[in-house]
Amino acid sequence: AILVILKVPRLLNKMNPIQRERLAVFFFGISIVWVQICHPYYLTKLFGGNLHKDCTLRKINSPDTYVTLVTVNVIVCAHIFVPIRWCNLILLEGATLVLNAFCTFGLGSTEGLHRAMLNYFCLCLV
Repeated sequence: AILVILKVPRLLNKMNPIQRERLAVFFFGISIVWVQICHPYYLTKLFGGNLHKDCTLRKINSPDTYVTLVTVNVIVCAHIFVPIRWCNLILLEGATLVLNAFCTFGLGSTEGLHRAMLNYFCLCLV
């Protein structure tokens, strides 16, 4: 969907390449916020609930690992498939690390501190 929006001729005529890069970074940033904050576990914890004890039969009992893998995929797609300069992507990566730290360490992790720190370290490497 991002590539389709960025290929619209009317939009291309009104924007210069730097604005298109920033629009792509904005879309990638929105997708990362959606992946991390809108996960049912973190969304419930954000509003003061506890979803994990009520949903023991879920296929994904480890939201930290799942969110880290999806976030890594989004960042890799931003680097490989969309031609964006690194100076625009550095803000996306910094915001990703801050948001993931807030979700994992601020809201709480179901996987324990050791596993959460390992996932965060793997995200920092990317």
